[in-house]
Formats: sequence, structure tokens, C-alpha cells
Amino acid sequence: MKISDFIREFKKTYPGQELYKVATKAEIASFEESIGILLPSTFKEFLRTFSNGILLLGWEPIGGVDEKSPCGAIRKSERIIYDLPSEVLIEETNELVYSARLITLTMFDGGESSNDHWAFIFEEGIPNNEYRIGYIGQDNKSIVKVVRNFEDWLGIFWKGNKDNKDSEFAIPTFHIIYPDYDERGKILHEWLR
Repeated sequence: MKISDFIREFKKTYPGQELYKVATKAEIASFEESIGILLPSTFKEFLRTFSNGILLLGWEPIGGVDEKSPCGAIRKSERIIYDLPSEVLIEETNELVYSARLITLTMFDGGESSNDHWAFIFEEGIPNNEYRIGYIGQDNKSIVKVVRNFEDWLGIFWKGNKDNKDSEFAIPTFHIIYPDYDERGKILHEWLR
């Protein structure tokens, strides 16, 4: 889903949703320099044209490039899960990635308020820095699900919630992908496998 399409549909469907101020190009560039990683073009567009971080529909906590944003600033995942190993396994592809290359997208999992979270998997040479996004489980300290990029991730969230406006709670992206509670438990906790 294109960022511009998401913004147009979101504002039409949820006109009362409070948004944080947008980020400027200079603020984003300064933040990228501070973490030493370029952010995906589509995520920067989201920050510049929609909101510099947001608790999306009161449930999915997307970080911004400002500590004052509703969910704080995105950061290296090792600052959320302190005992994250130096290399993290992507279970779906059986590959290892350096934990220092994992940059949070969501600040914890909105559904269970845990340290599980979505993170950009920084890899050099990716056009427009459209990195894959992985879901890191705090219990098994591995990436248990991968989505192609930010637009795909946002599209999953939107598809699962755009017709859900009468519900008290939005559905987090991970719960949309795995709607069964027991299945999520087995994915996230080795002791349940």
C-alpha cells in the first residue's frame, strides 16, 4: 500500500485521530546521522507527511525521530531487548543478522505490551533503503516473522483495521498475521513449541 493511499484512506476513515506533528527533512537527516543508518524512503515519507511517530489507532506504537513523539524515537533493538545476542536468527530463512543492524519500528508490541517488536533489518545496497521488517520475540530472541518492507507492513495493518472502526481496539499487525492466540504463543515462546 502506497503511503499516500494510506494517508488519504486513514484520514477519511478516522478523521478524529490525533496526529503528532510531522518531521522535517532536516530532523530526519539529523536523526539518521545520529544512528548511522539511513531510514527507508517510505518511512521517511510517513514521518514527513503523516505523523512523526504515533500510537496508530491507539494500539500500534510506531516510533518517530523525536523523543517527544507519542511513542518516543526509534532506536537500535538492542536498547529494547538488552540481552539480545550479537547475531539474531531469522527463523523463516534460517539466516543470521547482526543485532546492531536492527532498528525498531514499533516501540514494543501493542497487543501484549511486551518487548516483542517490529524492526527494520538494515542491509546495505537495498534500493531506497526499503529494508525488510522483522518481528523480534523477546523470549526466544529471534526474528519470528519477516515482511517485505514498510509499505507492506502498513498495508497489513490497514487491511486488518480499516473496516474495524466500530471496535474499541485496533488489531496489531502481528495479530492480523497470526490471529490465533495459541499459534502466536508457539511462535513467540520456545517452551510452548
